[in-house]
Amino acid sequence: ETVETVDLDPAEDYSLLYTDGGLVHLMHGETFEQIEVPREAFGELAVWLRDGMSVRVASRQGVPLLFTLPPRAAYEVVETRLGSREGKTDASKPAASLLLLGMACRK
Repeated sequence: ETVETVDLDPAEDYSLLYTDGGLVHLMHGETFEQIEVPREAFGELAVWLRDGMSVRVASRQGVPLLFTLPPRAAYEVVETRLGSREGKTDASKPAASLLLLGMACRK
């Protein structure tokens, strides 16, 4: 079985304006053109989307196909659980934190 390779247009910078249900609204940084992309097009990255974040978009013939999020972003921590060691609470060691977007993370 063979797979045809395709060339993508050069990636361009967009700003994430907002998400509305199943759509992500992006605006081009130079032309101010706005596009709507289905949230599922971002796959597992969709949970990390945040209003105002920069998104690199690579397209083919005007159809957005590949999305790259920044390697680092700031998220609000809404809950932190303290770690424990030998049955004692260790306040210097958070065990897990819950981010505003609903994701749990560990240090």
